[in-house]
Amino acid sequence: MKDIISEKDLERTFSEKLNRTKKVWVIKLLSTFIKGLPDRMILCQGGYVGFAEIKTTGKKPTKIQLLIHSKLEALGFKVFVIDDLESRDAAISFFLRNVKEINNVPGKKGYLCSIKLKNKQI
Repeated sequence: MKDIISEKDLERTFSEKLNRTKKVWVIKLLSTFIKGLPDRMILCQGGYVGFAEIKTTGKKPTKIQLLIHSKLEALGFKVFVIDDLESRDAAISFFLRNVKEINNVPGKKGYLCSIKLKNKQI
């Protein structure tokens, strides 16, 4: 039997592991206008974009979430459903494989610039 891991813990560790690389930016999606958006949008250095729906172990996406996932996939975006350590780690590996080195970013060569919002460095 799988250990049950909360959505909160999976989201936190997923975001931390990717953001720590400085080559990926994981953004929490919040919308009052579109129901069913995935929890996170993942922006990889070099232009790759994907999404992650994160659930407590054993929980499944709702029908509206599955519909939105299908729409995103039809547009060519990858959507991961993460509900355990294995699916979390598979998604992390996938996004890190899609990082491309770039040379036209101000600041450190090959790294995303840090952004300052409301006196908070991200």
